[in-house]
Amino acid sequence: MTWTTTPPTEPGWYWIEYNPSDRDLVEVDEDLNVWVAGEADYWSLLTHGGPSRWLGPIPEPEEA
Repeated sequence: MTWTTTPPTEPGWYWIEYNPSDRDLVEVDEDLNVWVAGEADYWSLLTHGGPSRWLGPIPEPEEA
């Protein structure tokens, strides 16, 4: 996986990086709303420029 400045276009779990020392794990839903893990509020990719870098979507773990 590689960090990118392109915002997500599909649902899934992503890391976002605002600067090298400030990262959050988020879930992007089917409406491109971004939910920060552990928070009740969200923001929309359609109306918000978003953070500088994204990593994901993080793949589901494989069953053993």
